[in-house]
Amino acid sequence: AMFAAGVGSGGRDHFDAEAPLYRYIARATALRREHKLLSRGRPQLLQSNPAAPGVLAYRMSDGARSALVVFNSGDAETLLDKLATGLPAGTRLQGLFGIDGTTADVRVGAGGLLTLRLAPRSGLVWRPALGAVQVPAASAASIGLGALAAEQVAGDFEVEGTARGVGEFRLVVDGDLASAPTVRPDADGRWRARIDTGRMVDPATRHGVVVWSEAPAVISATRHFQVARKWKLLVGAADATGDDAGPTGRYRYPDRADWLEHRQADLRAVRVEAAGGALRIELQMADITTVWNPPNGFDHVAFTIFVELPGEPGGVREMPLQQGLLPGDMRWHRRLRAHGWSNALFSAEGASADREGTPVGPAADIHVDRRRNTVSFTLPAAVLGSRASLAGARIYVNTWDYDGGYRTLAPEINAQNFGGGRSGEPLVMDDSAVITLP
Repeated sequence: AMFAAGVGSGGRDHFDAEAPLYRYIARATALRREHKLLSRGRPQLLQSNPAAPGVLAYRMSDGARSALVVFNSGDAETLLDKLATGLPAGTRLQGLFGIDGTTADVRVGAGGLLTLRLAPRSGLVWRPALGAVQVPAASAASIGLGALAAEQVAGDFEVEGTARGVGEFRLVVDGDLASAPTVRPDADGRWRARIDTGRMVDPATRHGVVVWSEAPAVISATRHFQVARKWKLLVGAADATGDDAGPTGRYRYPDRADWLEHRQADLRAVRVEAAGGALRIELQMADITTVWNPPNGFDHVAFTIFVELPGEPGGVREMPLQQGLLPGDMRWHRRLRAHGWSNALFSAEGASADREGTPVGPAADIHVDRRRNTVSFTLPAAVLGSRASLAGARIYVNTWDYDGGYRTLAPEINAQNFGGGRSGEPLVMDDSAVITLP
């Protein structure tokens, strides 16, 4: 317990006023108390990143007063790209707060725009300072990004442009500075570069690309595109109806109607599609339910998908936390664990019977079709080794359930446990055959 009088407290309070989280909350609370517009003002969204974790920027205003709040929600450095502040060029923004400490003052650029690199998992607050603005001098340098040949593409593509007074710059897609390549123009200022779309799988997502130099400080116009891959069906495999009883045929669902009436772990078919090195796995189920209002669109079942990559050394035979080995001689290099509230992808590095491995991102794009009782998982090529082809890869899928961990298996069923099993038996209700991609 947190308090001295609580159960298990040992008779002492467990508040640590020097703990980093305690100190952060104290600073954030003091900021809101000192600047009431941050708790009483009206928020206005200024910029967000629909394609990936990254920039979230908004203005808090309270009549004549305002503050600018900017986050980078990603685990990598990102670019705040031409944020429209609504302020005159040259306005000094006074740093009020930073998640990692103090925030430096900055100046609004030409046209009232603000472009900055943002550290991973950062949060910053500024307010416009009083006093005269310092209008920035016009830069002699410039970078141009030509119009795209097409705004809908099927894979990687090239862009080109011109530069003046800039020796090198970065090609930034969706704000991702960590992966942004450096580009150097030729003697005539012309340049050409290739856009890597290996992490993009959602055709509805609108991506943005700019070219940017920090010194001299210049940035191009933003060009937008969408990636609609051409998927090819590789395998369609049926699975027996009503075989959701574990490897011994003795397993039973928890003793509750929401399982017994729907049998959500009964796998009926697997379809595998590929688009180059990207992979889509569609699972047809006996039924799909949303009894617990899950954000991923399905509940009462957890899917674990194992992928053995062609020609890849190493790999692991153990199914982490599921008390069993993969069928035959299969070894996994990527493992996806997904249920109604999680979507986690792992590499085999560090994996064992009781360790899930090393997290890899991005995880799968999930699509649920309740009319067809299907759940689809799409993995971008970048998390599968950026191969031109997945021919020879092997895939294995199994079902169970997850509640803070794979749900318990016991000899007798109750309202929470799967029953009919013995200690140490595999936590698998139904599974596919090992599928080899042609």
